[in-house]
Amino acid sequence: MNIGFISCALLIIVFGVIGSVFGVLKERAAILVSGFNSLSKEEQNKYDKASISRDMRNQCFIWTLVMVI
Repeated sequence: MNIGFISCALLIIVFGVIGSVFGVLKERAAILVSGFNSLSKEEQNKYDKASISRDMRNQCFIWTLVMVI
């Protein structure tokens, strides 16, 4: 087997799982975004957590689709 095929298959699984986590946890998954968890609670409340989580979910599923193609 080709190393490129193996790495794409592994990334399909990884991005699919991460996207699913963001899809299932919705707003609560926003704390998994890099840098967001380090903000104070007051600063975190200024952001739309649902939108952050939705964007990360969509990005992960787009990368999954790119790897599948």
